[in-house]
Amino acid sequence: MKRLVKYLLIITAASAAGCQKNESTETVPASINLINVQDNMLTVPSSAGTTDIQYELINPVEDGEIHAWSSDSSWIMDIDCSIAGSISFSVPTNNGEARSAVLTIQYSQGSTRLDEKTVHIIQATSTFNFEPGKITSGSISMKTSCNNKDLTWICGLITKEQADADKEHMPAFIRGQLESMAEERQIPLRALLQEILIPGKRVSDKTYKMLLPETEYAVYAVAMDFDGNLMSDIHWSPVLTTEERHLSDRLSTSL
Repeated sequence: MKRLVKYLLIITAASAAGCQKNESTETVPASINLINVQDNMLTVPSSAGTTDIQYELINPVEDGEIHAWSSDSSWIMDIDCSIAGSISFSVPTNNGEARSAVLTIQYSQGSTRLDEKTVHIIQATSTFNFEPGKITSGSISMKTSCNNKDLTWICGLITKEQADADKEHMPAFIRGQLESMAEERQIPLRALLQEILIPGKRVSDKTYKMLLPETEYAVYAVAMDFDGNLMSDIHWSPVLTTEERHLSDRLSTSL
């Protein structure tokens, strides 16, 4: 999972400790403000990953502890305060609507709650959804859909090895493939895209065939206009591995 550092949290407090809710009953006077959150709103991507909230400890208090917990543990998970200067949490892929939760950060000393702040976390909705189907030694079935009815889009499959090597150049790679296809058919690129771009929320239900056995593949999807301009980030399915070629497959191939 990718690891993202989103923003800086400044805490004029002591060393980090556990991340369970601290049931402190005593509170120091409100005039003592020990946590200064630069931004109380954090947006994380729709893809699964781990996010770090960085903070700075200033004038540590003896036996002070940082605690953090979430209002929705179903998708704000693995909250970890064990590393000084960092609070991390992980999220799964969001294939539905955008969702939000509140992360509470508390600084305490024993049973005394010194300060408490909240950060509102929003996970964006995914532009594309991927639903893998049947996988054989030579094929992968995949349903791909878009959550935005106003977009036109395209999807395809490449090996994980190629994706890892060419991710930075994928926009040029995709456009190059489309231009080659248009040239082979001797039609303008725009005419080709008017034929093959998928409208809005229509589902692409494809079986990609003639694949190599025991090979890792990934399906990509990206929004595109009729001039070939990318209108979204490139989204990727989970990596899928074709099965081992069976003896019956080898026999039929040799025959």
